[in-house]
Amino acid sequence: MRSPRLPTLRHAARAALVGVTLSLPLAGGCWSEPEWALVARIDTLPWGTRLVNNYGTGAWDQVGPWGIHEDLRIGGAGGSGPDAFRDVAALLPDWEGNVFVLEWRSQEVRVFDAEGRHVRTFGGRGREEGRLAGAAGMAWDPQGQLWVWDPVARRYSLFRRDGTFVREVERPVLGVAYPWAGAVDWQWTLWDFGRLATVYQPEDGVYLESWVPVRIPMEEGRPETFPPVVLRRDLVGENLEGPFQGPFTAAVDPSGRLWFGDPRDYRLIKRNPAGDTLVVATLPYRPKPVTPAERDSVVAAFAAGGAVLAPERVPYTWPVLRRLVADQDGHLFVFADLPDVEMGRAVDVFDSEGRYLGRLDLPTRLDLSTRPVVRGDDLWAETRGPAGEPQVVRFRLRR
Repeated sequence: MRSPRLPTLRHAARAALVGVTLSLPLAGGCWSEPEWALVARIDTLPWGTRLVNNYGTGAWDQVGPWGIHEDLRIGGAGGSGPDAFRDVAALLPDWEGNVFVLEWRSQEVRVFDAEGRHVRTFGGRGREEGRLAGAAGMAWDPQGQLWVWDPVARRYSLFRRDGTFVREVERPVLGVAYPWAGAVDWQWTLWDFGRLATVYQPEDGVYLESWVPVRIPMEEGRPETFPPVVLRRDLVGENLEGPFQGPFTAAVDPSGRLWFGDPRDYRLIKRNPAGDTLVVATLPYRPKPVTPAERDSVVAAFAAGGAVLAPERVPYTWPVLRRLVADQDGHLFVFADLPDVEMGRAVDVFDSEGRYLGRLDLPTRLDLSTRPVVRGDDLWAETRGPAGEPQVVRFRLRR
């Protein structure tokens, strides 16, 4: 049965709640309800939605944290070879330790082995078969073929691992959100997101921005669309294309469940394709304030365009949710913008039920304009070198 419209947490706290007992293998053991009670209060609403109110003290405080260290970096300043990146659009490791790097400006896919050595390059800018016009995402299919998301050409281009072009598949939706949140689930279907027209609600003074999940069979069958994810945007965010609103960010877990959230709140929502809300998880946080200088710059930007903006219309805090990434085990990695940690220098980790495990401090700052990827015990991401040049970095996770 479809759940009713999700209530706010303030309303949910007044509802009749039913306790839930959960257990999870963690650090070689299995946690029971009393042990998880040290980490979060977990309640179930009458229609089945689980509310996970994390306290901020993660499970790692009890069993010890994961470890992380950098063990590979590709790219450098002043070079002209394939590792001289200019604008990395996407990263995708394979099952043999190689990493495929999609370079935006050249529209090339550059392949490096597990030691960081260049293996091959394919693609290249163009609209003919085997070329890429505006590709910005990649995913593997069950045959080991690479699907390259090319929204500019409104298609997915398929390649073998050796770079041989296979075929094209038409992209069934319009609208883009960068970086791409598409993924492949255990059923070997590709997930993409299309944007509907933004609708203004004058009574609330907000815009409703809708993103439609689309499931595309990789072998045969017709694409399926599902109920949209709707975000509330105010006038400032719409006029400035969202600098104080935050990006649409989502993650598809291996079972085909969707994680998303309003970027302005540390509130994570997990739902199934039918649109039923399965989990609402929260984590206490302190928002990052917008400084007076930042506020003045927004007012000045409006004035430069011939518009008048009252300073009080500018939000007082920055968005908190920046990137969501799911791994093959169902863990959710949340990259947040918080005042006590530099953005891109830490990641919060949750289990598949939205329970907070803890925070990983990263050895180097990540550039989150490229979506990080977790495969096995490897975290791949983009960072910047001493001269600001893009570099691809691999971290090893010790779980």
